Amino acid sequence: GITTAALYVATKAISGVVKVGAGFEKAMSNVAAITGATGKELQALEKNAKDLGSSTVFTASQVAELQTEFAKLGFTSKQITAVTKDTLALASATGSDLATSAAVAGQTLRAFGLGVEETSRVTDTMAKSFSASALDMDKFTNSMQYVAPIAKQVGLSIESTTGMLGTLANAGISGSMAGTSLRKILLELGNESSKLGKRIGFPVKSADDLQKAFKQLNKEGLTTAEMEDLVGTRAISAFNLLLEGADKTAELTKAFENSAGAAQRMADVQLDNLSGKMTLLNSAMEGLGISIFDHFVEPLGGAVESMTSFIGAVDDYMKIPVSEKLREESARLNTLVSALKRNIDKEEVRKRLLIELNKNYPDFLKNINQ
Repeated sequence: GITTAALYVATKAISGVVKVGAGFEKAMSNVAAITGATGKELQALEKNAKDLGSSTVFTASQVAELQTEFAKLGFTSKQITAVTKDTLALASATGSDLATSAAVAGQTLRAFGLGVEETSRVTDTMAKSFSASALDMDKFTNSMQYVAPIAKQVGLSIESTTGMLGTLANAGISGSMAGTSLRKILLELGNESSKLGKRIGFPVKSADDLQKAFKQLNKEGLTTAEMEDLVGTRAISAFNLLLEGADKTAELTKAFENSAGAAQRMADVQLDNLSGKMTLLNSAMEGLGISIFDHFVEPLGGAVESMTSFIGAVDDYMKIPVSEKLREESARLNTLVSALKRNIDKEEVRKRLLIELNKNYPDFLKNINQ
């Protein structure tokens, strides 16, 4: 009745706690294995995962998986702790999976030579560009992998580079096509010996130089043949769009420069509904489960180890052939009987041996007169 139902509920609850706790423990073991973190470093990563897991749309185990992704990218334990929160906000805001968000955010940081303290700058620029232009995670990723290193080389920021990619995406040029075209254009603009560098009269080394060059070329006017001569056939369309859309690019760049907090705001909006609140509740419940598990993990571990040893012993015994078991039992019995004969006149020893015989071989003593 009620007792059975209560026992069933309690069993399910305990099972759930163990499952959640063991899953998180395994995830953190994976983090430790890849980062090499131990002691206080590992404790900091674990605390980071628990705190964010109980307060965001993602669970502690998922946060640990994100930490693992950053570890694979070569981030140190301290760097991982610094970039995790902002990356979670990006993933939540854009609906991207954690592995992709980690890879793109991490690679973009490094491509532009930015420190981990500027992670929010990268994730906010990305989030804002996905809502203010036709860019999305795939388009951004496929474009940036080609253009980011060259953009940094000519002194462009992530905001101005993303502004140009946004202008191109809005006109239907995106992904690798946008990335390779913009890469070609920037290479020519940054080379004072190139035809384009000679045409503008200076090498582009900053965002201001870029705007100056575009305005100058726009004012002069370029024919299709001239553009082909300056940047090559494959980059003509992108070059023409950037020249004509210089003002739009400037607007987008400004918006991205003022995008601080964009990723978190978008993430909050995504959660401002019943479904979002239920997701947050589930994350908080997992956090509670992990906290409960932490209080019982040592005794549980000891119990599991003891049970494992017991099962191993039974298994070893069962593997012994029956004939061998009988020989061993016979030998032990003969040893006890021989010892009893030798000590028949020693009362204390005799009693002890008889007790042992009675305990282990009761049938043998049925007809013996003590």
